[in-house]
Amino acid sequence: MCRKYTPDFLKLADAYGVAGYRVKNETDMKEVFKIVFKEKKDEPALVEVWVPKEENVMPMVPPGGSLSDVIAHDQKSNYGM
Repeated sequence: MCRKYTPDFLKLADAYGVAGYRVKNETDMKEVFKIVFKEKKDEPALVEVWVPKEENVMPMVPPGGSLSDVIAHDQKSNYGM
């Protein structure tokens, strides 16, 4: 099986004895954070959040860029200015 990303963060969390959760959509997010903040509030947890490639998450490093190329806000809008 060819994975699309590395590492497998859920396996990494398990290796460290930490609860690991994967969030793929808003419904998952609500459920996972309900668990993490209520049931597991006194324990460490790792939450992996999948974000669509098309989503502009700021700040971000552009593909092929370095940390000196960080984009702090959406240049097409007034957000973050």
